[in-house]
Amino acid sequence: MTEDPVREWILSEGKATQITGIRSIGGGCINLASRYDTDAGSFFVKTNRSIGPSMFEGEALGLNAMYETRSICVPKPFKVGSLPTGGSYIIMEYIEFSGSRSNQVQC
Repeated sequence: MTEDPVREWILSEGKATQITGIRSIGGGCINLASRYDTDAGSFFVKTNRSIGPSMFEGEALGLNAMYETRSICVPKPFKVGSLPTGGSYIIMEYIEFSGSRSNQVQC
């Protein structure tokens, strides 16, 4: 396993050649949420330092099922995996929502 599997995926399968910024976008008491900005677009990444990938695998299955209906705007899940120091991550499409319905991303 690599030192940073999130960065590795973004720079290979995510089709980015560089990560231009990483910023925390909050999180609850269970997961940390970050936005990875790249030259290929942005990615939404959630990490959990104590729970294995099964939680995020379930989340990815649910998100993908909703995404495939094209009836609700949800992020497309791309990758779930384990962190080398323990815990897990999920990489998803980043969706920018605004306060105005007329400016929301159309899925």
